[in-house]
Amino acid sequence: MKRLAAASLAIPIATLLFAAAPAQADDGLQAALKAAVDPIAAHLLDADAKVRLAAVRDLGRLGPAAASAAPALVKVMKEPDLGEAACQALGRIGPAALPALRKGINDGDPYFRIYVLRAIWQFAEGLTPDAALLRELRQQLDPDQPPPLRIAAAMLIVRLGSRAAETGEALVATLSKPGEGLDEPVVTALAAVGKAAVPALLAGLRDDRPAVLMGVAEAIGRIGPDAADAAPRLIGWLSDKDWRRRMAAAKALGGLGAAAGPAVPRLIEIAWSQDPPEAPTGETGPEVLGPLYAHQAAERALIRLGPAAAPALDLVIEQLDKPMGTRRVAAVETLRAMGPAAAPATDRLFKLLRDRAWPVPGLVVATLAAIGPTTAPPAVKLLDDPDPLLAGAGAQLLGMLGAKAASTSVSPLVRHLTNDYPPALRSACLDALELLGSSAEPATMMLAGIVASESAAGPRYQADADRMMAAADQLRAQAAGEKDPARRAETEKLIAKTLERYAELDARRQASAGLSSKSFAVLVAIGPAAVKPLVTMLSDDNRLVRREASAALGRIGPAASVAVPALVKALGDKERLVRMAAGLSLARIGTPAVQPLIEALGSPDSEVRYGACEALAQIGGPPADAAARPLLACCDDKDIYVQAAAVAALADLSPQVISGSPFIAKVEAKLASDQPKPVRMAAATALGCLPGATAGRVRRLAGLMDDASLRDAAIDGLYELGRRANVK
Repeated sequence: MKRLAAASLAIPIATLLFAAAPAQADDGLQAALKAAVDPIAAHLLDADAKVRLAAVRDLGRLGPAAASAAPALVKVMKEPDLGEAACQALGRIGPAALPALRKGINDGDPYFRIYVLRAIWQFAEGLTPDAALLRELRQQLDPDQPPPLRIAAAMLIVRLGSRAAETGEALVATLSKPGEGLDEPVVTALAAVGKAAVPALLAGLRDDRPAVLMGVAEAIGRIGPDAADAAPRLIGWLSDKDWRRRMAAAKALGGLGAAAGPAVPRLIEIAWSQDPPEAPTGETGPEVLGPLYAHQAAERALIRLGPAAAPALDLVIEQLDKPMGTRRVAAVETLRAMGPAAAPATDRLFKLLRDRAWPVPGLVVATLAAIGPTTAPPAVKLLDDPDPLLAGAGAQLLGMLGAKAASTSVSPLVRHLTNDYPPALRSACLDALELLGSSAEPATMMLAGIVASESAAGPRYQADADRMMAAADQLRAQAAGEKDPARRAETEKLIAKTLERYAELDARRQASAGLSSKSFAVLVAIGPAAVKPLVTMLSDDNRLVRREASAALGRIGPAASVAVPALVKALGDKERLVRMAAGLSLARIGTPAVQPLIEALGSPDSEVRYGACEALAQIGGPPADAAARPLLACCDDKDIYVQAAAVAALADLSPQVISGSPFIAKVEAKLASDQPKPVRMAAATALGCLPGATAGRVRRLAGLMDDASLRDAAIDGLYELGRRANVK
C-alpha cells in the first residue's frame, strides 16, 4: 500500500472505498460515509507521526461526516503531539462525537479528561446535557482534582449556562482552595448558570473561608437582580467588623439593582463620608490594605447601582474638588452611571474637562452624554474653543448625544467641516455626524464635496511627498561624496529639512484619506438620502472613490435599491476591488437586485457575468430562486470561471428548486475528468450541498480525493454532506 504523504493523504481513497463498500444502495448513506472515512482513519495507526497528524486534520475537516472515526480520535488524544489536533477534530465532528467522548470523561488521566471537556465545549452551545453528563461534570469539579481540569469543567459549564443548573453546589465547593487560578472561571460559570445557582450561593454565604466568601459575592453580583434574595444578609454585612465581609457585601450589592436600594446610605458612608484608609509606608499585607479594599468596593458598588445611588449625588459632586486621585475618577464614573439624575453636576463637569491635570477627558465626555441633551448647547460652544482638544471633545459629545440633540448639533458640526478648520477637528465632527445617523442628512452635499476635494488632493500630496523623498536621496548621495566638512554639514541640514517636509506632506495625505473615508461612513449612516451622491461617485476617475462608494451602497442595504443598475455596471469595472465591492453590495441589497442580476448573466462582459453569479450565490435561498434556470445555462458558459461560479451558486438556492434532475445532473456532469479544474472544484463542493444526499454521491466525492488538486474541494463537499445528513 502506498505510504501517506506528510502534508496530505495520498492513499488511493477510491480503491479502498469501493473495496470496502461495493454497490451500496442510496439508503445506505451512513454506511457510505463510514466507508469514505475508514481509509483515512486507518492512518491514525501509522508509525509516522506526521502521517497520523495529517489524518487527524483531514478527519477534522470532514466534520460530521467523520463521525465513525470519533472513537479512534479519542484514543489519539492521548498522544502528546496529537492531542490538541485530535481535540479540535472531535469538536468539528460535533454532537455525533459525544458518545465516544463520554467514554473518556472518566479516564484515569485527568489531563486527558481536559481534552475531552475541551472537545465537548466546541459543540456545547446547542447541547442538552443529560443527568449523567452533569453528574460527570460535577465530578471533574471536585477540589481534589487538578486545577486545570476544574477550570476546563468550569468553562464547559459557562457554555452550557442554565442547562448546567445542577452544578451550582459543586462550583461553590471548588472555590475552597485559593491560589489555584480558579476564581475567575468558577465565578463566570456560576454567573452563566444564573438563577438556578442562587440556592448554592446563599449556602456559600455561610462559609467563613475568604476564598469562598469573595467568589460567592462576585458571582451574586454578576447574576444581578435574580439573586435579590441575598440582599438582606449582604446589607447587614456592610456594618461587619471584618473588612472581608464588608468588601464581599459591597461587590455583590452593586449588581443587585433595586434590591440594594436600602444599602445606599451605608455604601455612601463607606465610600464618601470619610477619607479612605491609608496603608503605612512599606506595608502591603491584607490586614493593612483590607479596609482600603472595602472602601474601593463600596465606590464600585455605587457606580454599578447607577440611578439607585442618586441619594449620594451631593457627596459625589464634592469629590470633584478633591485632590487628583482614584476618588475623583470614581466620582465621575458614578455620575455617568446616574445618567440624567446627575444633571446638577453639568457645570462642574465642563470645568473639569478644562483641567489640564485631568487624565481621562473621554470619561467626562461620556458622563455629560449620559446626562442627556441639556449638555448640547455648551458642547456647541466648545467647537470654537482655541484648544483643539476641547473643540474635539465638544464634537465627540455632540455625537454621543445622538439624534435627541440633532436640532442643536447638526448645523454647527456641518459648519466645522470646511477647510477653515484643522483636519483633527473636521475628523471629530465627521465621527459625530456618523453617530447622528439619518439626522445628519443636511451634511450630505458637504460630504460629497469633501470626498471630491480630498480624493483630488491625496494624489497631489503623495506626488509631492515622493519628490521630497527623491530629493532627500539625492542629497544623501551628495553628502556621501562631499569631502569638505562644512559643506557636508550644510547638506545634512538640508536633508533634515527635506525629510521634515516629506513627513508633513505624508501626514496631510493620511489626513486627507481619513477625511474621505469618514465622509463615506457618515453617508452610510445617513442612509437613503445619500444614495444619489454615492451613485454619482461610481463614475469617479479615482478607483478608491469608486470602491468606497460601491461598498457604502451595500452597507445602506435594501434602501439603496435605486443604485442596483449602477452597481451591476460596476461589476465590469477595470479594477478588481471595485468589482468585488459592487458584487458584495448587490448581495446586501438582496431581493431588489435579483432580476437585474439575472439579466446581467447575459452580458457580453465575462466579468459582469462572473460577478452576477457570485452575487446571486451570496443572496441565495428563496430570494434568488428565480435565477435557477439562468444559472443552469451559465454552467456551460464559454468562460470557465463563470461556469465555476454558476455551479457554486446553484448549491445556494432553495433545495426544492434545485432538487430536480437537470440541476443535480448538471453538477454531477461537471465532475467529469474532461472538465476544467476550477469547474470540477466548484462542482465537488456543490455536490455536498445539493438536496437528496445519497451513498452514490458520497462515493463520487471520495473518488475525487485521489487527485491532489481536487482533494480539498472533495473534503469540503463531504463535510457539507455530512453536516446536512444528520450523521449519527
